[in-house]
This record gives sequence, C-alpha cells and structure tokens, in this order.
Amino acid sequence: MKRQDIGFEWRRLWRWLLGLGLIGWLWLGGGHLSPSSASILHTADTADAIVVQSRRTLWDAKHHSWQVIAFKRVQPGTAETIQLRLVAFPNRGKIAHPQPLRLSDIQEHTWLLDDRSEEISAMSTTLDTVGQYDLAAVLEQLPTQRLRLEIPIVNHDPIGLRIAPGLIQEWQTVAHTEAGQLIDTCELFPLEARHNPAFPAWTRCQIEPIEQKRSSL
Repeated sequence: MKRQDIGFEWRRLWRWLLGLGLIGWLWLGGGHLSPSSASILHTADTADAIVVQSRRTLWDAKHHSWQVIAFKRVQPGTAETIQLRLVAFPNRGKIAHPQPLRLSDIQEHTWLLDDRSEEISAMSTTLDTVGQYDLAAVLEQLPTQRLRLEIPIVNHDPIGLRIAPGLIQEWQTVAHTEAGQLIDTCELFPLEARHNPAFPAWTRCQIEPIEQKRSSL
C-alpha cells in the first residue's frame, strides 16, 4: 500500500473514532445546555404578569414529537409555582387523566408529578392530547442527570421521553425566577411586545406608543 493511501486510511479511522466518541458523549449527557445558554422565553400575560417558560420538542421511541413546556407566571406580590405541560400531536394516544407523570433515573429512583390538567380550562376540548402537572413538588429533588419521563396513555403502555440534564437546569432556572429579576432587564422582551399598552408596567420596559408621545408634546 502506498504511503498516501496509508495516511488516508488513518485519517478516515480517526474521524470515525472521533464521531463515535462524540455520540457517546451526547448520549451520556455531556452535550446538555449550560445554564448560561439555556433557552428561556419571557412573554407577557393578560393578567399583568410575565410568563417564564422553557419550551422543548422531544421525541419518543417511535419518533413522534412532544412539546414539553415548563412555565410559571411571575408578578410582584405573587408566588405561583412551576407547572409542566405536555402537548402531543393527535392520534398519538389519549393521555390518561388524572394519572400522574413518572420521572425516574438509572438507579430506579422515582418521582411522581400530580395531574393538574383541570387548570387548563380554556383547552378543555383538547385534553386528550394535553396534560399539565405539578413540577414544583419534585423539582428540587431531581438529580441533574439523564432521566426518563413516562406519560400515562389510555389502554396502552406509558410513552417514554428522555430528559437531558440541561433541560432539568432550564426548569430550575424558570422555577427560581422572581419578579425583581425582570425589572429593567428589557433585553429579555421583544420590541413589539414592549410597544403593547397592556405590557406589564412593573417591568419598567414598556415603550410609550408614538401617538401618545406626540399628543403629550
């Protein structure tokens, strides 16, 4: 074999080993998001509150997608707790209410999240594919390692989702957010939201409409 052919084979083998190692690193949870790069969204609520949420799309073993949303409403003087909402596409099976969600780790430690789906009054006609659960009761007990989330399904085995350590860190960030942290942090909110007269004034990020500015001159 020629020297250049030997060099090519070594480079190809090295790339293959590097790719294999990267896959293993991600599988073990090394590729999770750090808190500084976490995807946290901040939106205005109609009740003068800011909704802080972590929103992720996860896939089950059959490659069907699920929206996994951890959220809480933040407002001065209130102490609402974090909730976990699951949204599935139709024909994925009916979520069994009021059974709890089950979280477990590789050591078979288990945490149960009580069903709070009755709180989704505006979505009562779609509760077959939507569930809401009490995440606050167990969040501080969860280890920052890969977990398995089991969704109860009517007349079928539970559907499992893998929860990466970075996602647990996002949930904790949402849970620990307080109103004082959102005052004068205007970069968190899009400009079009801040132009809305109904945007929460306590954030001190509301932008006065142009028409109102002209009338005050």
